[in-house]
Amino acid sequence: MRRSVVLLVSPLLLFLPAVIVFASTSVSFQNNTIILPGLASSLTASPSAVSVGQPVLLSCSAEGGTAPYAYFWTLGDGNTGTGPDPSHVYNIQGLMRVVCSVTDGSSSSVGSVGYVTVS
Repeated sequence: MRRSVVLLVSPLLLFLPAVIVFASTSVSFQNNTIILPGLASSLTASPSAVSVGQPVLLSCSAEGGTAPYAYFWTLGDGNTGTGPDPSHVYNIQGLMRVVCSVTDGSSSSVGSVGYVTVS
């Protein structure tokens, strides 16, 4: 005896692939890029010419980059300092090359150079 199988297909199933393709959820992305200005520094020494034993007020300012900022000084006579506004007393004569190095919160670094004349 031969059996026949009848398969009933709903006409709605024929539209299912089109519904899946055209009714897909769309996704969009928005990319907000923030561009920070580059790290920069400037240095001042007051006064820029001193006698041995006279204090010099140094100042280094930073802008751009990412706060917080760390300041490191090379004072030209073998001494170093930290912070944005140190003072220093020179005990030898000469033209002192003063360098302020600034590192920001993203580990970017920049340096400024100035000179102090000690007589």
